[in-house]
Amino acid sequence: MISLTKEEMEKISKYYSGNITLNNKVYYFKVAEPPVPELSSAAAAGLELVVEKACKAINLHCAHYEIVKIFDTYYYLSEDINTYGTFKKLSEIDNEMNDKFVRIDDKTKLNEIAKDDPLVSNIYDRPFLIENMDSNVSMYNVWVLLEKKYGKEYIEELMRDLIKTYVLDILFYNSDRHASNFGVLESNGKPTLYVFDNSLSFDNSKNAALSAKYMKYEDDNTSSRDNLINNLRDLREFLSTSSEEYNQLCMQIINKLSPEYIGRIMFEVINENNLDEFRDDYFYIKYKNNYELLYSMIHKRGLK
Repeated sequence: MISLTKEEMEKISKYYSGNITLNNKVYYFKVAEPPVPELSSAAAAGLELVVEKACKAINLHCAHYEIVKIFDTYYYLSEDINTYGTFKKLSEIDNEMNDKFVRIDDKTKLNEIAKDDPLVSNIYDRPFLIENMDSNVSMYNVWVLLEKKYGKEYIEELMRDLIKTYVLDILFYNSDRHASNFGVLESNGKPTLYVFDNSLSFDNSKNAALSAKYMKYEDDNTSSRDNLINNLRDLREFLSTSSEEYNQLCMQIINKLSPEYIGRIMFEVINENNLDEFRDDYFYIKYKNNYELLYSMIHKRGLK
């Protein structure tokens, strides 16, 4: 647990998010926002820690989070990943490789948009702007980008971790896995995929952001169940076009992260951090319902 001085708490409390140096280490901090408006911050504070434990269970690297209460507000603190090497977000790698995953093909039309809208100006310097608006990142494009950057020697392990991230996000309804919420840590010449910023898990107002292919279900009026079904459609597409090895990897993740296992993780997070207001009952039911839908679809395909 991190202990903060009064001065450090006052500094953090002035901002929604930012960086602070504690004990000669740089930490990123942010308010523990609930993923849905009907919950308070206290009811959802702890989600980052739950997902971090789930990542550890499937050997997926995740930023390490601590939670602190400053006055009446909960904050997450995470140690800078660059502590362990050189970390680059996927969006930064994309800029570096000049791939530019912009989803509008008509560049003349895009220039017209940029000319009239300052938010879209210099679009070619910020290729993921449109991507972030859509909240969809294609695994296929990420695969191509990472192989181009790191070569065939490392792509197999990177792809396995990307698939773990994909399945994890479907299980946890993570609609926020845009290209600035995961990336690659380079340490001793080896690249390792890292995920972070999982606090919008259980936001089923949108589809999961990371997809096997670009999903075209972007109607703001879709229901939560529609979004769940869209996620399952995408997973079904992935399973039907992937190798037996990747199918089995998906099943290992799904079997490991059962509702019972996630329930135990939630209980651990509550006890370890004294989070008596955390609504584990609410999140457990949502997770269980989603899991059962997913498991039903998987078994229809004859996978176990």
